[in-house]
Amino acid sequence: MPYSHFPEDEASLWYEANFPVSGGIAQLHPGRQTILLLPYIGLDIASLVNQFQDPILSTTYNLLAVDFWSQGKTVNPTSERHDCWVDAASLLKVLARLQIQQIHVFAGGALSIGTALRLALLWPTGIQSLAVLSVHKPVEQWLVDTFKEIIITLGTAKSLEEIEDIINELFPYLFYDGLPDDELDFFAAYITRQYPPSRISRFNDMLYDFLTQWLSPLTSEHYSLIRQPVLIISPEDTMTSSREEAEDLKKLLINSVDPRLKIIDTPGTASYYTRCSYPKVNQLYTSFLRELSPRTCYSKNIPNMQAALRTLAKLTGNTNIQDRDPQKAFSFSCVSAEDVAEEHTTREQLDMLGQMAVNPVDPAAELPRKFSERHNQNFFGKHRTESNGEWLYAAIDVRVGQGEHVGSDSGLP
Repeated sequence: MPYSHFPEDEASLWYEANFPVSGGIAQLHPGRQTILLLPYIGLDIASLVNQFQDPILSTTYNLLAVDFWSQGKTVNPTSERHDCWVDAASLLKVLARLQIQQIHVFAGGALSIGTALRLALLWPTGIQSLAVLSVHKPVEQWLVDTFKEIIITLGTAKSLEEIEDIINELFPYLFYDGLPDDELDFFAAYITRQYPPSRISRFNDMLYDFLTQWLSPLTSEHYSLIRQPVLIISPEDTMTSSREEAEDLKKLLINSVDPRLKIIDTPGTASYYTRCSYPKVNQLYTSFLRELSPRTCYSKNIPNMQAALRTLAKLTGNTNIQDRDPQKAFSFSCVSAEDVAEEHTTREQLDMLGQMAVNPVDPAAELPRKFSERHNQNFFGKHRTESNGEWLYAAIDVRVGQGEHVGSDSGLP
């Protein structure tokens, strides 16, 4: 299995690629640029199937995707110090392990965007460009309160019906009310298995990571330091994202050599998701990459974690940061001591809740029914239909066809 294991973090990050890995080193296809694909909040890298299997990307670029902490197959401890800086540092460690020297970043959603922007700041000579999808509106207190209620309700669920009701509440914040039945069933099954009551601390860790972007947001000075070309793809105004937020982000990127904003028609969406309108997204993205001029300012060196930590110290104005251990991902955390203390109490309570929890469904077993079989009528007031798999790219699995390496650089089974 393709894990990168980091004992110093007690973490093993799961990744997939369309290029082989030998001896822990990426064997990139010569003549191709490399793209790091970042998944949507709460989901794993399987959600990027329509990027991996679209020939306009898979046969032209080296593709790499990594599961975030507390998502997908990545194994990690949960921590109140977890934020997007930690995610960015973890990704830099994976890139250094694979000896990748330059990379473009494709960020599908709020959590990915926060991480991608921090990657550009920590490794300005290696990140070649950014593509961000659906700029999230600032998180208001009502949404924080809603997420907290969902976390407690999920942690105390005693039946599959209760879990389904929670998922029913969660979907409008993550996806949109027009999601076809087969997609809805796919995502509901993933959430049910990934975040059962016994893993409520993992679910909280994922949502907390998302919320910390607003606890310690980037400043206008930080945005001015991002000089890479940036493509912003956004839907029209929706529940969680808007054209206005996308336009504001573009205005903040005052020193980006080529900031672009593309608005696409995704009617009824509450949040942009990379499977929605994916042919148009992929076409916009590859056009953007083809039009980029070769730049000479990018050095060809793998990420240097010591240099990245010094950069973070300068960005935050906290010189004490550079004295931390650069090999540990949590050394890059910017969560304040006050927020750490407040969240610590919550974590202790959730850990106890998880230990007492009973999973209504075995995460490794088949679910007794599809989610849509119970929630098919008037889901969020709109009728949904079967998409007949149109959201899934019906192409040959190029990862197998191009000899994807399925070993581990860590010796894990």
